[in-house]
Amino acid sequence: MRKVIQKPVRDLIRQLSKEFNIPYGTAEEIIDSQFKFLKHAIGQGVKGDYNTFETVLLRRLGTFEASEAKIDHMTSKYLKKQSDGEGQ
Repeated sequence: MRKVIQKPVRDLIRQLSKEFNIPYGTAEEIIDSQFKFLKHAIGQGVKGDYNTFETVLLRRLGTFEASEAKIDHMTSKYLKKQSDGEGQ
């Protein structure tokens, strides 16, 4: 199955590939490794204890941080989708 990559990320990969004269696939792996690291860092947080989530800065992509308000907002949207039957 092919990965779906958002256009801004595809454009960034293409730009980095040209800038550093590396194959597109290599640039894609580099960017992908940042998201793997982000997933790992988020996974280390303890559910319900917002202070245990690390703030991660990904160059050119921005800062990813957890706050009680953000997580509550995402949780309520997720639960609403589940109750509407869209999440199945």
